[in-house]
Amino acid sequence: MANDFFQASGTPADGSKALSSPVRSEFDSIESGFNKMPVIASHASHGVTANGAADALESVPNATYNSRIGSLASTTKDVADGYVGLTLFKLNFKNVLDTFTSFFTNSNTSAKTYTFPDKSGVVQTDTNVQPWGRRNFIINGNFDFWQRATSQTSSGYGSNDRWYDGHSGLLKTTSRQAFTVGQTDVPGNPKYFSRTEVTNIDGAANYAIKEQRIENVRSLSGQRATLTFYAKADAAKNIAIDFDQYFGTGGAPDDDVVGIGAQLIPLTTAWQKFTITVSIPSILGKTLGSSWGDYWGDDALILTFWFNAGSNYDSRSSSLGHQSGTFDIAQVQLEAGTSSTEFELRDYAVELKLCQRFYQIARSLFSGKVTSGSQYRNIAHLATPMRIFNYAVTGASVTRVKFQNSYNVVNAQTLYLYTRNTANASGAGADILNVRLDAEL
Repeated sequence: MANDFFQASGTPADGSKALSSPVRSEFDSIESGFNKMPVIASHASHGVTANGAADALESVPNATYNSRIGSLASTTKDVADGYVGLTLFKLNFKNVLDTFTSFFTNSNTSAKTYTFPDKSGVVQTDTNVQPWGRRNFIINGNFDFWQRATSQTSSGYGSNDRWYDGHSGLLKTTSRQAFTVGQTDVPGNPKYFSRTEVTNIDGAANYAIKEQRIENVRSLSGQRATLTFYAKADAAKNIAIDFDQYFGTGGAPDDDVVGIGAQLIPLTTAWQKFTITVSIPSILGKTLGSSWGDYWGDDALILTFWFNAGSNYDSRSSSLGHQSGTFDIAQVQLEAGTSSTEFELRDYAVELKLCQRFYQIARSLFSGKVTSGSQYRNIAHLATPMRIFNYAVTGASVTRVKFQNSYNVVNAQTLYLYTRNTANASGAGADILNVRLDAEL
């Protein structure tokens, strides 16, 4: 075998005597081959690689060596003493610029630089992750449930579950609207969205809002949170959003912290997805109200959509101002952390139970022979326990046979309540009563 480093002469031949001169000649050829190797002595931190012509080996400094072989390692360290690049198969994303450049390149791909949102290099920690299965803090963010009605012109809770549709000094209508079947502008095939139509009347204290009062002001406190939603309008118009930490009533609670994350949102006539990250303040040292129910008080973290806002609300609405218009909102999600995820489509029955904890209609039925002037009780079963025991109780649709047109509700139990009615005639009697139970914040 012959090569640049050694050419065997064939001496001594197999079975022949080892003569001095041919053997020395063979060793001279071996020595000549070793002399072709690069000199290593006095070349610390060097590497052996092919020369530029690729016809010989040479010892070169590490920088030249790395550039020739495309090294994945680097001795450059950042201020946190972390290596940049690939070290023992561990990616370290820390550097001064908060960037990481991918090195996986070939004829089909190119290097890409990724920028990370904070200087610590932490993408997400366990303090930014909801510790149970429910990612979305918003209930009925898909606008599937409208137990009260499918529209309202009043201010307050009157249509879409868990959403407070408020206004003052102007005209406003909230209504349920259906998506076209098969549309793809808003993903996930949602069935409904919420529409708010505003007719403006100027006034510093006038406004039109849509808000959700998230139970427990501790929610997301001291964390960063990400809000996502889809929205559009009848023309290019702004709306605004902000958050409010409400510390409840009773005793001497702290004043609200308002205007958290306040900003304008530019809408067009087409559905758009908006993603907003906000820092919710810590509530350390705050005093909560003393009006506690059996489970929670009435404190809350409040998300507000502003459609119209007089100058009294400039700090909360980012100076939105007065306007008329039609505003559509769909798929509202609020989650812990600085990254948005796909909209959480919870099971229909689960979402309904979450709504019914704040508002539900319990149905009571009595049928039998009655005596005039006697009182009769029946039990109305609850679909799920209410948020608190002292919920408001009012009558809805009532069908009466031989009962007077009045009733009394005895609110005594968690999963059911008594209805008590007086017969106004003797004979076969029937009483069908729908009882509205309201424990909204």
